[in-house]
Amino acid sequence: VDVMYPKPGGGEAEEEGIKNKFVQKLFDFELTGGAAQTSDAPAFKDNFYKTAAAVKDEGNQLFKIKDYEAAAERYTVGIEAFCGRPRTQGMQVLAIAENGGGRPELVLTSIASVDAEGTCELRSGAEVAAAATLPVFQELLPLETSLFMNRARCRQNLGLHLEAAQDLTAALGLWKAADKRMLEADMEMKEAEAKGLYTAEYLRGRSRLALGLAKLASQDVRDALARS
Repeated sequence: VDVMYPKPGGGEAEEEGIKNKFVQKLFDFELTGGAAQTSDAPAFKDNFYKTAAAVKDEGNQLFKIKDYEAAAERYTVGIEAFCGRPRTQGMQVLAIAENGGGRPELVLTSIASVDAEGTCELRSGAEVAAAATLPVFQELLPLETSLFMNRARCRQNLGLHLEAAQDLTAALGLWKAADKRMLEADMEMKEAEAKGLYTAEYLRGRSRLALGLAKLASQDVRDALARS
């Protein structure tokens, strides 16, 4: 088939002789704009969960046809919607702190106060910008973590292993922040946590190995196998 496509700056160009197997009809949501195009779309304000879940589903459809860049964009809209939620006093968040070995890691804390400029004072006493925190929504953890996990898979397929490892670290941090009493009371959530931790550790190990971080990759794989 012959394909017409828009050129940067305007106008169109034609490419001839494209094989049918390389041509994919656009999904309906690609023509209509989908559940939401940006993280501040009105749809998120009307029904946050329904819109975030729909955005994830759109990403999944694109992932299945191996359009990894487009799929990653849909997952990013969902992630940014979670990250863009207003910070409030008492909100649980993940923030970067140094561990006992002096290495940075994501730790669970909560917000003590937020000033007019959006700076958050954490329970630890540290002051950070809101953008430097990742909100933890206990009841929505399966959805929130899956957006990071799925984007990581896209990034791995695109060879973006550093970015994939960062997404998987976020997914791990979120699941490790899960309320233990909630998990004990909800077996479905508990099973999702176990699967999420195992999968994220295994996938991060793959990306770390691709980055030449063999020791860290080996530790991830050992941690994953210990959960199986």
